[in-house]
Amino acid sequence: MKSKRKPGYAADRHTKRYPKSKRADGGCRLPTPVTPELIEKFLEVVANNGGVVQDAANQLCISRTELYKTRRETKDQEFRDGKSFAVLWEEAVDQGVDVIEDEARRRGLDGTEEPIYYKGKIVGHVKKKSDFCLGIVLRAYRKQFREKHEISGPDGGPINTGVVVYLPDNKRDNKRCKKAD
Repeated sequence: MKSKRKPGYAADRHTKRYPKSKRADGGCRLPTPVTPELIEKFLEVVANNGGVVQDAANQLCISRTELYKTRRETKDQEFRDGKSFAVLWEEAVDQGVDVIEDEARRRGLDGTEEPIYYKGKIVGHVKKKSDFCLGIVLRAYRKQFREKHEISGPDGGPINTGVVVYLPDNKRDNKRCKKAD
């Protein structure tokens, strides 16, 4: 039986598999094989984009599945400097997170310039610092700025973990119940 839906219906689009490769608009169509040169580019992009693997894979037209498969298959092989691809990947993600941390610190201390509008036109700029970004950096490095979660029982004592079961009074004759010996 033929579908009554119009062509291009959303459910139809999601059931089709579109291959990946570079298109004119920057998207991907055909799968790109994972080569050592592409791995080097991938590690560089991850280190510079904040450690986001999906964005790096999209930028280089590499399937994330292929990347994780290559990582898993080459975990015992040396890739560069006596390190495996998995170790280099983790280092690149750490470098990417450092980029994000540096940006949070910069926004907190130096601030960002925001335009001032008057009657729809920019008439100047003001530098705004982010207390929120500074708070995040402080919480990461100083224990006294972290949120404290303490769970205790009454008057600061231990929590009672005993189980109490309340059964309804069903007025049954207890003689019919057998006791376990």
